This record gives sequence, structure tokens and C-alpha cells, in this order.
Amino acid sequence: MAMFNPAAWTLNGKLFAMLLLVVVAQHVWIYLAHRHYRKREELFRTITENVADMIALVNVKGRRLYNSPAYYKILGYSAAELAQTPVFEQIHPDDRFKVLEAAREARLTGIGKSLEYRVRHKNGRWRILESTASTIRNDKGEVEKLVIVNRDITGRKQAEELLAHNALHDAMTGLPNRRLFLDRLQRCFAEAQRDATFH
Repeated sequence: MAMFNPAAWTLNGKLFAMLLLVVVAQHVWIYLAHRHYRKREELFRTITENVADMIALVNVKGRRLYNSPAYYKILGYSAAELAQTPVFEQIHPDDRFKVLEAAREARLTGIGKSLEYRVRHKNGRWRILESTASTIRNDKGEVEKLVIVNRDITGRKQAEELLAHNALHDAMTGLPNRRLFLDRLQRCFAEAQRDATFH
């Protein structure tokens, strides 16, 4: 059996061992980096798939780059369906200008604005969304993309309308109550006074 001979440990052997060590270290680093990014991707996917809010990424021209799975759960549209339609197609015609103006302002100022607007569900009904936009800038500091977080507030709005209605109408009959009568009477009185002052 041959024994280890220190004299045989040449410069070439040392270089080979160092090269082998570098290659192993690189493979370990690549493996750890891939594992780290896989964990981050899994975390991102878990968050976006389970968050109740709808998250969208759009470029400055309004092209959809990403729509979270919540769009399907809340509005019935798959990411593929949304990718094939213009960003304003599902927005109520009366609200489109307001949304377009908010997007334009966010691009110019770099500050997103919170607003409410109506969006058509795939079944044709209108849902009310509360939306907040944040900007993503490129290396030159120009706004390149918008991250839009939408929350369905239809139920809350319906509850507010019902409360407002019930405050002025009888719960049993649905007829206007005394409070509504006094409110309308007060308005008529104020209008009559204003008309009398102008004549």
C-alpha cells in the first residue's frame, strides 16, 4: 500500500486542489442563491395568491403587466383574460376619465391617489373598488410603472346606502319618515327665503 509522500505534493497538485475548492465553493454559492430566490418566489406567490386585495402592475401606457389571482376571485376574470383587454375596458364609462386623470397625475407627480370607481364583474354587475396607486421609477427617476391595489368595497357602500335610507324612511313601510319630512321642509323654507332676497 502506497503511503502519502509530502515531497510528491507538487505545485500542480496545490493548484488543482485550490481550483477544485473554488469550483465547489461556486456551486455551493449558486445552490444557496437559487434556494434563496426560490423561497422568495414562493413567499411572493403565497402572498399574492392569498391576499384579499387585487394587485395590478401596469406600465405608463396602461398595459397590464400583472394581475393577482384575487381578480378572478372578486371579478371573475382570469389573468389571461385581463391581459387581452385594455385596462379601461372593465371600468364604468362614467368613471373612466376620473381613473385616467388619477393615473396621469401619478405619472407626473410620482404620487398615487386613492379613489373609488365602478368595475364590471364578468357576470355584468358593477362592483365598487377603492384603489390606491404607487409608482415605480426607472434608473433616470422617471415613473415607469404603477402598482395598483384595489379593494372591493361594494358591500360597505351598500350598507352605507341602506343606513342613509333607513335614517329617512320607516323600516316597516319604506315610506318617508318625520325626519325626511322636516329635512325637505327646511330645504324648501331656505330656498323660499333665498328667492325672496333676490326679488
